[in-house]
Amino acid sequence: MPILWLWFAGALFAASVGFRFYKGYFLAVAPPLCILAAVPWGLLGNGYRLPRWARAALLAPLLLLVARQVHLLHAERVNRARPHDLGGRTIAKHVLANTPEGARIWIWGWHLWDVYPMTGMLSASRIYKSDGLLTTGNDATWRSPRSPLHFVDGPPAQMLLEDFERTPPYYIVLGSTVPDAEFRALQAHLRAHYLRDTRVKLGRVQFWRLRSE
Repeated sequence: MPILWLWFAGALFAASVGFRFYKGYFLAVAPPLCILAAVPWGLLGNGYRLPRWARAALLAPLLLLVARQVHLLHAERVNRARPHDLGGRTIAKHVLANTPEGARIWIWGWHLWDVYPMTGMLSASRIYKSDGLLTTGNDATWRSPRSPLHFVDGPPAQMLLEDFERTPPYYIVLGSTVPDAEFRALQAHLRAHYLRDTRVKLGRVQFWRLRSE
């Protein structure tokens, strides 16, 4: 019995690291909970010394929690059945059709990093995944959305601009949620060296194409 409680406590601790509490993190807690419920001293075990009415009263909220979890699982399955990369596919199609062979690109946007493998093109900068480098970190949980993104000035931002000077990306794509207006040095670089490509309408996504010299 102590081993089961240690297993449960360890699984709960592992799920709680970082205090973000995504739903999937708690799957590891389910097995020890099931065993604890079924052992003789558990709520469903023969050794649980409570009258039937008391056991039924304790089981009622448990059944409600199980029903709620089934509902959440169904909603998650429906969500996972939908493609979430349609924006990335649209970006990749346009970039592929309008970029010279061997050119590099740079993508800034949450969930848009898959444009790199979709196009087969490399990032023009070592900063190819910017979350937590150019922007504030992700603090989302399954109970609350992430805080608004803000630009973070520092060595990574300077590294990005230096990489652009050394290897200019043919296309720079800015996602609809990135705080590009706060990155004033990037805005100046775009105005000096790039043209806005408005042939694709994809929400507030911005396409910037390298000027022809």
